[in-house]
Amino acid sequence: MQKSHAEHDLLHYLGLRSFVEVDYTEPDIRYTLVGVAGGNDPDTGDIYRGLDRFGRVKDCRWHNYNTATDVDRIKYGYDRNGNRLWRENVVASEQYGKNFDELYGYDQIDRLQTMDRGDLTSLKDAIQNKTFAQDWALDPVGNWKNFREDDNGDSIWDLNLRWCPKVLV
Repeated sequence: MQKSHAEHDLLHYLGLRSFVEVDYTEPDIRYTLVGVAGGNDPDTGDIYRGLDRFGRVKDCRWHNYNTATDVDRIKYGYDRNGNRLWRENVVASEQYGKNFDELYGYDQIDRLQTMDRGDLTSLKDAIQNKTFAQDWALDPVGNWKNFREDDNGDSIWDLNLRWCPKVLV
């Protein structure tokens, strides 16, 4: 299904709700979950290389459609429960040498506990050259007990907030 969003933009939908391609003709870029090279997805066998077999985004690309050069490209990985485990910023690391990858950690009941930003390892299970981190401690019903933030990846918590029932300390 196609729909014009603005005067020069074109959206391609997968069904009624999910768009899989947006074509911005003015800046000559396209957002796509459709394979631009290499044929169908080897896992699902369909043309939507940017979606996994459960319909979750695994590889989204913004590219210059006149040259097929990626302007931005983000890849994602998930666990069996659907939690996002990692986010890989391909263009930032390959073209600009920036470490904007992220690794997420969850507790036993799938609540987000940690986020580390830096350079994702090849196994996508650790962050090297950490540049930023956040950590949440939750009570049994999911309220924040503690929040910590490391602004520059030096493993020193620059912000440490404890939650008290009536006062933020």
